[in-house]
Amino acid sequence: MAQKSKSLSPFAKSLLNNVRKHCKRTGILEMKDVHTVLACSGGVDSVAMMIIAKLLRFNVNDVVYVNHKMRHATECQKDVEVVKAATATLFPLAIVHERFTKSTPKNETDARELRYAQLYEFYQNCGLSYMTVMTGHHLDDQIETFLMRALKGAKLKALMGACPKRSLGWPNLILLRPLLTVSKNDLIELVKEFGLEWHEDVTNEDSLIERNFIRNELLPSILKKFPAAKNGLIETMIKLSEGINEEE
Repeated sequence: MAQKSKSLSPFAKSLLNNVRKHCKRTGILEMKDVHTVLACSGGVDSVAMMIIAKLLRFNVNDVVYVNHKMRHATECQKDVEVVKAATATLFPLAIVHERFTKSTPKNETDARELRYAQLYEFYQNCGLSYMTVMTGHHLDDQIETFLMRALKGAKLKALMGACPKRSLGWPNLILLRPLLTVSKNDLIELVKEFGLEWHEDVTNEDSLIERNFIRNELLPSILKKFPAAKNGLIETMIKLSEGINEEE
């Protein structure tokens, strides 16, 4: 079994408090008793998300791994093994489901839409009137997305960042993102504290992919010159959000 809250390190307690405040402020916490599905890739962010769901006592019944058919089968199998091991430790009564996208995605947007389609199909098959899906999107994802969109001349609303709680495009299927205020480095430390493993996606090193170029090359260069750039970018996103909401 996972460690209980009383045995958490000061670091983990601080991180959990940060996440709990975010979840309470955004309405995520009020969904904790709803049938919750964890969308887990096997990466460190999704394993950390599973830990947070455990600590916040969400009603987790299922864990879904979506195979996009973009990598070698052995790599995907490693993902599944990690997901099953984390599930057995944190949610021994939950069921792990591996689902396959209908086609191979052409880009990040296509992959997301195909993944959400699989989650909706799973929701339909469950026959539930209401269900939430939790993902591991974190603070670094927010920054990368902001830079990607800003460099392409996105509309102001697109620069506000990911919504922490929203409909997944269908009634009564709600997407939850509890980790948007936590950095990837902190998530790594949390997973290490719990002694769980994760599997790195080898394609994350391919800087020909737009997001990877920003993560691996552009952002490190920016941080070298402007060490506080991440805080500045997040502050900009917050101000944009406040300004747009005031106009509306």
